[in-house]
Amino acid sequence: MALKNLASAMNNTQTLEVAAIILGSEPTPIAIAYRAEQLEMLPQAISDIREVLAKPECTWQDFWDVVQ
Repeated sequence: MALKNLASAMNNTQTLEVAAIILGSEPTPIAIAYRAEQLEMLPQAISDIREVLAKPECTWQDFWDVVQ
C-alpha cells in the first residue's frame, strides 16, 4: 500500500513501474490503485473462504457463493 501511495504522490514513471512490478499490475496510477484495492480485500476474502470450508456440510455451491 505504501508503494501505491508513493506512486500516486510522485507520479514518477520509475516509481510507477516498480510499484506495478511488485503489485503485478500495469504501470498506471489507475491500475496500481485497482490492484492495491484488490489486495486490501484479500485477507477478508480468505477468511470468508476458510470459514465456509471449515463446515463439514460445505457443498460446492456454498463455496461458490462465497468466492463470487
